[in-house]
Amino acid sequence: MKTLIITETFLPSIDGVVTRLTAAIKHFRKLNHEVVVVAPDSGEVSLDDVTVEKVKAKKYFFIVIVRLLFHKEK
Repeated sequence: MKTLIITETFLPSIDGVVTRLTAAIKHFRKLNHEVVVVAPDSGEVSLDDVTVEKVKAKKYFFIVIVRLLFHKEK
């Protein structure tokens, strides 16, 4: 079977998304699936028996507002 994964983040970055994707890819490869990943071009990627198609990426900077709730001791 052929599996296509399209992602906004991939190796060499390391985060939760990349960790889960690499685990899924290893699982698919154990089942002898052909895996192709389409990801932003963010550096050299080396993953056994996996085709990584890199696409030109643009960086967008957004203001992220995060509200934190702190427990107030009485």
